[in-house]
Amino acid sequence: GGTASVFEADVAGEPDCRLLVEAAVDRFGGLHVLMNNVGIPGHGKVTEIDVEDWDRVMDVNLKSMALICKYAVPAMACSGGGSIINVSSIDGIRAGAFHNVPYAVAKGGVIALSRAMAVHHGREGIR
Repeated sequence: GGTASVFEADVAGEPDCRLLVEAAVDRFGGLHVLMNNVGIPGHGKVTEIDVEDWDRVMDVNLKSMALICKYAVPAMACSGGGSIINVSSIDGIRAGAFHNVPYAVAKGGVIALSRAMAVHHGREGIR
């Protein structure tokens, strides 16, 4: 029975991440839920890593989530708390099956980011 909105942006850049949170706050009068679901593939074993591919995968799959949360956490605190859902992957836990080291490392980072934010912002009512 609620309302949801979808916002489109280049999440690899900080300005769009800030604008996304601002747009959500403007639309709903606050922020209570963030569904962080983003990902692009990254290929290769560690000996096959292409640096440009590595950087793009890290920017989109990991850094973007941190940047969105950088702006979402204060907005949620002002709204009385909220819930952040960071979608990772089984590859973030059990890497190696598909020779996709950049992807697995980024998704493992999402899990670590989520745990760190829970410790740092749980007292603010942000899960």
